[in-house]
Amino acid sequence: MKKITKKKQKEMLASISPAVYPISYNGQEIEVNPALTIEQRKSFCEGVWSLYWNADKEGNYDYRPFLYDTAIRMMTLYLYTNLDIELELSDANMALIQYSEAYESVISSFTEFYARDYRALCDAAEEYVERKCSENNAMLSNAVKSEIDVLVGNLLVKVSSILDKVDADMAKYAEIGKEYPATEILPLIKKFTEFNNSEDVVNKILEFRDRKAEGTQDGGPTV
Repeated sequence: MKKITKKKQKEMLASISPAVYPISYNGQEIEVNPALTIEQRKSFCEGVWSLYWNADKEGNYDYRPFLYDTAIRMMTLYLYTNLDIELELSDANMALIQYSEAYESVISSFTEFYARDYRALCDAAEEYVERKCSENNAMLSNAVKSEIDVLVGNLLVKVSSILDKVDADMAKYAEIGKEYPATEILPLIKKFTEFNNSEDVVNKILEFRDRKAEGTQDGGPTV
């Protein structure tokens, strides 16, 4: 089977190369590019994720599934059109992106071929967000586990040192033929009770359980 050369392929595709075309929206002409480059497709997915997982006014990062649809609309208008859009949330942006029909006008202008390609990109963005959520949850879980491991490790060292001292004291009493006095055991029981009621350990474990539960609920977007 004879291969078609790259030169011939270029000639073959010349007549069907995607071209930028205009659409009219509320009396304004908008240019639409129906085919994104590989880098633009990557930017689309990353842009959706950056809006889905972002910081609040206090700088605390969290999942924002209520902005998933907004993120899709924003990245569509940003990459597929010549509209000058800032990739940040503002009243002006929300009016154009979420509450106008500019987005609908753009995607409805796609031919079936490019509409299918666009749907595939949206599916890829959803998969990307779900994967990033899973990675975040895993890192958070491991970080909290490490904190608990350190606390438990320190607790075990303290308990071990106390038991070593008790073993040494009991050995001394055994050497002189006497029983280990009960009065020495009471402080030991008190110390173990203090360890058992340690707020640091209890709180860390409760925080870990809470974060783990949140992680199972925030595993991805609802679309």
